[in-house]
Amino acid sequence: MCNGWSLLKYAIALRLYWQYLGQEELDWQQITLDDLARFMLWLKVPSGSLKVLPAHPVEQARSNRTLHMEGAALISKAGRYC
Repeated sequence: MCNGWSLLKYAIALRLYWQYLGQEELDWQQITLDDLARFMLWLKVPSGSLKVLPAHPVEQARSNRTLHMEGAALISKAGRYC
């Protein structure tokens, strides 16, 4: 059984994932590895959109540690509860 904090982290990761799918107009049943890679990039972009990428280096929106945790939560818990 997982604690409330873990459940919250999984919920946040899933919310972000569904937000990305909607913005990119992707069918969740047809996701490819490239789509998942683009999701991880989407999490890094401060604008929250892959349609306009910065022309010069900018600080990423989330730390690499946060990205790793969100990606791991999404992959390990997708389709099931703790």
